[in-house]
Amino acid sequence: MPDEQADGRLPGDARLDRVLEAIVGGKDRERARAYIEGLCGDRSRKTVRSIAGSSQPKGRVQLQRFLTDVARDCSILCDQLALEANDLVGGDRACLVVDDIVLPKKGTASVGVARRVDSATGKRANFQALVSLSLASEGKTIPVAIRLVLPRAWIDDPAKRLAAGIPEALSAADDQAAYETDWIVVREIGRLRDLGVRFGVVVAPVHCGTEYFREKLAEWETGWVLPISERDEFYQRENKSTSQGKRHNVKFKAEAERAFDIIHRDSGRQMRRCDWSGKYEPVIAKFQDVSRTKPQRDRHGAMTSPGRVWIWMQSNGRNQSSWWMSNLPPNTAEVRLVDSIRNLWLVREMIERVKGEFGLTAYQGRSWVGLHRHALMVCLAALRECKC
Repeated sequence: MPDEQADGRLPGDARLDRVLEAIVGGKDRERARAYIEGLCGDRSRKTVRSIAGSSQPKGRVQLQRFLTDVARDCSILCDQLALEANDLVGGDRACLVVDDIVLPKKGTASVGVARRVDSATGKRANFQALVSLSLASEGKTIPVAIRLVLPRAWIDDPAKRLAAGIPEALSAADDQAAYETDWIVVREIGRLRDLGVRFGVVVAPVHCGTEYFREKLAEWETGWVLPISERDEFYQRENKSTSQGKRHNVKFKAEAERAFDIIHRDSGRQMRRCDWSGKYEPVIAKFQDVSRTKPQRDRHGAMTSPGRVWIWMQSNGRNQSSWWMSNLPPNTAEVRLVDSIRNLWLVREMIERVKGEFGLTAYQGRSWVGLHRHALMVCLAALRECKC
């Protein structure tokens, strides 16, 4: 826990005060503060009952109503959270990290619960799937949004959606896509951009990197970083390049090759070592400037491609490797590419803290609104406790 100030308040209390000022109504503001302070407390369980106290049933009912009341609009509170996080860690060098959250469940009544394959373990399990968006920069991370991802069984079942209070899609055409991961992520990125939240690159899981996702980020002139497999194929850049007047042509080979072969072919080139502070081990990374689309000949006969990307392999001292791709410009410093993955690891550590210490897994209700409001309170608890 952060050290207390002279007046007994935590360093994060002032920033929490600024966010909660967006709530209209003093009683709701008090309930929100009580709930957040309960999430930040040292209780082993972070349920509404444990926060309110078993000797205060009236308080418990009021907190429950605060979480589940559809009439209360907390969208402005979500926006204030994002703006406060932007003031703390936002900037052109900041990363917006998108990552999956899995909440195991034993029953089937909680909103969005289904038996499906966990992408992290490859095993079938019963769980709620959520997606988080977090701002990260210089070792500091703050979650700015957590959203539920509905499985197909819930999307196609109007009765389930009605019982859980799941809102209707924005239009009939969007009915199937409105709750898909890439749609959710793009919508949230658009909301953050409209608020003026600053970040230079989006780091996302592989299933978010759809054509729709990449097209929207290209429209917004925002870079992305996505994981790849060492078996994915790319077109390698040739060592030589030519100039035609003021135009500089970069040539690519006509045949695609596996990322593994491209990275490991130049055995004489030393991999870049990046030393990180704190408990993180130094990583070794090797980079290549390639194309993910088939090159075409221009009028000068050079094989050029609009799909130019970075690919790289990162390896730590335990011989664990990961493979990545980014559309950041060719003149991007290699250390910035590596740092984007460091931010991903830091966010994953923070999410584990959010799940355990701040009680994201503790919500026991069956309401769409209740789950998202609980997740919002958890994000505010993380903002309050952030050592920024």
